[in-house]
Amino acid sequence: MAAQFNQMTSNLNESFQKLRTAEASRKELIANVSHDLRTPMASIQAFVEALQDDVIQDKATFDRYLQTIRLETGRLDGLIQELFKLSQLDAGGTVFAPERYDVDHLLLDGLQSLAFHLEEKQLKIEVDLPDRLPPVAIMPQEMKRVLSNILHNAIRYSPFGGTIRLKAEQISDQFVRLDIEDQGEGMEESDHIKIFDRFYRADPSRTRASGGAGLGLAIAKSIVHLHGGAIGVESQKEKGSRFWFTIPIY
Repeated sequence: MAAQFNQMTSNLNESFQKLRTAEASRKELIANVSHDLRTPMASIQAFVEALQDDVIQDKATFDRYLQTIRLETGRLDGLIQELFKLSQLDAGGTVFAPERYDVDHLLLDGLQSLAFHLEEKQLKIEVDLPDRLPPVAIMPQEMKRVLSNILHNAIRYSPFGGTIRLKAEQISDQFVRLDIEDQGEGMEESDHIKIFDRFYRADPSRTRASGGAGLGLAIAKSIVHLHGGAIGVESQKEKGSRFWFTIPIY
């Protein structure tokens, strides 16, 4: 009887601790969402008020203000879309319905979607793709989002004129692995796991300056896990990062 009581008490304490952790995570999530929504809204409001008050006289400044409003509006829209996608994944609203897809097409789609950003920073792309790579079983749009999010991260932190390397290889009878390597600032080893948490920033000041909300890698992780794959990063400070993920073979 005493053993059963002790076990029951232990289970209750464990459940209580999980509830406290979940509540703390919920409060942190709300705080982060509020901050990341307010930041672009504050910029938009300030620039709109300046335009309404007719304090801008020259066309160049007027156009620059409009461009800033457009960029901040896009940033806000992107954040809302990412939050919606995360809520879908959390609620099980994304049903896994894979189809046959070629890896080279997946890589091409990802690069084409970010061609402007690559050209803007004059980044070079190196692709290591075997001649005979089996097709994979993926939901194309979802996996394109994974690749796009990781590539966007690589572009964001790559130096001007740097190189991003993409590699695909079959690592077993069941999985293909994709690697995306950049020449950015890298990160501490303690950040390797936490970097996939929602709103986590390895360097908060750097991420704020680059406009990241800290959701892209969390979404990538959820989608990769939905496919039964794994995702991770290898990185050293000042030596760049290599993000990788695995996807099932068709």
